[in-house]
Amino acid sequence: MRGASAGMGGWSSTKGASTLTRRKQCSPITGIASRKNYANERSLCGHVHASPRGVPEWEWAPYAPVGAVNAKAADSSLVSAFAFKAHAGLPCGQDFIVHKFLEAHPEFAGQRSLLCDMKGNPWTEFKAVDL
Repeated sequence: MRGASAGMGGWSSTKGASTLTRRKQCSPITGIASRKNYANERSLCGHVHASPRGVPEWEWAPYAPVGAVNAKAADSSLVSAFAFKAHAGLPCGQDFIVHKFLEAHPEFAGQRSLLCDMKGNPWTEFKAVDL
């Protein structure tokens, strides 16, 4: 899957709290016409690969294998400790498995060599250490 960082998505500082609270950044978006809830190109992870609309403004076809592929976040308590949290893969933790995607969307078979499986990984905290 190709894509860009989701930036600060998925984490927010809560008023008066010193820790990050995980939000469902890929929380289902209700389609006005379909009335169905599902992660799609309008969710923070950018699940274009699940969208029948694609993103025509960016010339991404319906079901194009693009979206967020990593994320980083920090609140004031983490920043003051020279730390941040990061995630590799879809920030919501869902897996993207190439062979399953290409079975459902063979029109993207020409991109097989560019795509790779991305397993959902945990958010991990990184911090500077005193030497």
